[in-house]
Amino acid sequence: MGCSASKTAVARVRVRDHEAISLLMALDDHLYDTLRSGAIKLIIAGRIRDGTIGTKIARRQDLEARERSEGIRIFHTPKDAIKLLRSNKREISSLTYGWDTPDGSDPSGEYLRAISRFLRSGLGAHVQAVFWDACSLPQEPRSESDAKVFAQALEVMADMYASVLGTMVIRHRSVPSRPASLDGEVVVREYAADKAAHPDHICSRSGMDPIVGIRYHKRGTDYDLCQAEYDKLSAKEQKLFEAISPPGMTKALTAEAVRCALEAYGKLDSLRHDKQGFLWRARFASHADAERAVAAGLFEGATAVFTYHNPRPYGARGWTTLESAVSTEGIAQAAYLPGLKTILDRLPPKLVEIDGEAPEPSSEQYGGSEGLGPRIERVRLNIRNAFFTGKGDKTIVKDLYDEYITRIANTMSGFGGEMLSEYDGERNAAGEEEGRGTMRYGDGTIYEGEWKDGQTEGHGVYRCPDGDVYDGEFKAGERNGRGTMRYSDGAVYEGEWKADDRHGRGTMRYADGDVYEGEWKENTFGGHGTLREADGDMYEGEWKADDRHGRGMQRYADGDVYEGEWKEDKFGGHGTLREADGDVYEGEWLADQKNGRGMQRYADGAIYEGEWKADEKNGRGTMRYADGDVYEGEWKADAHEGRGSLRSADGSVLHKGMWKAGESVTTHRTWPFMLSA
Repeated sequence: MGCSASKTAVARVRVRDHEAISLLMALDDHLYDTLRSGAIKLIIAGRIRDGTIGTKIARRQDLEARERSEGIRIFHTPKDAIKLLRSNKREISSLTYGWDTPDGSDPSGEYLRAISRFLRSGLGAHVQAVFWDACSLPQEPRSESDAKVFAQALEVMADMYASVLGTMVIRHRSVPSRPASLDGEVVVREYAADKAAHPDHICSRSGMDPIVGIRYHKRGTDYDLCQAEYDKLSAKEQKLFEAISPPGMTKALTAEAVRCALEAYGKLDSLRHDKQGFLWRARFASHADAERAVAAGLFEGATAVFTYHNPRPYGARGWTTLESAVSTEGIAQAAYLPGLKTILDRLPPKLVEIDGEAPEPSSEQYGGSEGLGPRIERVRLNIRNAFFTGKGDKTIVKDLYDEYITRIANTMSGFGGEMLSEYDGERNAAGEEEGRGTMRYGDGTIYEGEWKDGQTEGHGVYRCPDGDVYDGEFKAGERNGRGTMRYSDGAVYEGEWKADDRHGRGTMRYADGDVYEGEWKENTFGGHGTLREADGDMYEGEWKADDRHGRGMQRYADGDVYEGEWKEDKFGGHGTLREADGDVYEGEWLADQKNGRGMQRYADGAIYEGEWKADEKNGRGTMRYADGDVYEGEWKADAHEGRGSLRSADGSVLHKGMWKAGESVTTHRTWPFMLSA
């Protein structure tokens, strides 16, 4: 019933209880915004307890339809959801489990029964809301708006499980047995034949289905998502869409092709096509035949072949590896702060196992005993080795984990109080660290090197718990001077530092092969520098806050070259673009478009000199065509429009007067005045 109070009294954590509480709450800010937007919907726990949700779960879209048709509430309002998150009572339960079917529909009902059993137990009595991805996020088939919502929600998937104060994680590690109704059932995935009809496959949360993906346009390559739509996405959404874009679309499979490929392994009882999901569902007479067909792998036109029931163990899946890992990472690191663990222990357990006869707290509440550094490396290794069927899923999961580890590490380092630590080394007369020594911090950070007046100063090596390692100069406790930082993602920076920032001259070699060499300002490209990208693009010139800004030259891998002025990472001001096909434009630019006065020399010999607007000839201008004809006058939208004259190569006047859309008004004769750039 909305945010009604639980019958079970639950302690809460308040900001005044410890100075680190506000920092832990700030970690949830992005999740807070996503819940407030409605991109993630939380199921009212009471609707599961009282059976309103039913005996089988449904997609979010279908549950929303029930709310409208039956006049009931199944989901919390966004206002209620953020109130529960900020109650600091762990009143939201986030379910981690392995999808046993492509649609996550829980056909056996085992997951739903386990959640219901938990909510009725003492451990779950306080819970007001449940995050169950199959119900809380829009599922396939998705509309275009559903796809955008899904992408927004995907950005905070780690936070949904990691929240130290807002969520309790309920884990179901055993995968339900295959129901008899799914014996012999095989799924064959295909790429969307009609790309406009299927813009919504963002990621393979189930660990089963492949990605079709929304794609974008980059110089030299056309993808399915148009530039205007791509530009509306956040930077993180753009990165996700880049990661999941397939190399191309293939022709849709026919029933004959599917049947022919599968019946090589046994008799089919049925075959049907799901056009919305872009898949074929086939049923073999025997499950053994189905497994043989899957083991044989892909056939022409198929992007994936798998049994409808997925028995893959929880621990071998990528998404579940992420969910379990972040569930306890926050409280494991927070426990290093003096006095905080005692406060967090007042709350209900952070992680609860729900697949036994009765729910019970996990023994891993504070991350186990292996230590922070080894634990993080183990998780990264598990993600690398985990099974991902969905194209791009491994990249997405790895990035979500690395981003969270960085954020929690920054939060811990931003704590103003003392952290549990141990120092071994030289001291001065006042007892402060001075000379050479090693400091081991409770969060796993290790500094080994020189000290002065109790601060790092001189040369030293700083090893961060997330795997980053800095080797270089320090001053007054900060990286200052020359040093090398090796980042956990494989990037390496070598150069100058100031006040803990990359500042001065330096070289960054990124893990993806990009290399920047030049000047830095407060951790961003600032001044003169050269960026060589792995795809062959190269820019040399001026930078400001990571944007090409000022004068510079960009050489594109496809042979195009732009030399001139830039503004906020776009052509802006005066510049020259020489295209690989021979076209050359010299003139004014605005936001990557020809705008103002300029001259375009076409590869066929034609020359236009005049005014431009939004990449089109617009205003007054003169076009000298390759055949010798000359038009002088007004233009609009790349065509003759307004007053102008057209002379032939021999000097005779073909038309002088008014024009509209490239057509002389008096003769209505159409001339081929529009040239493709």
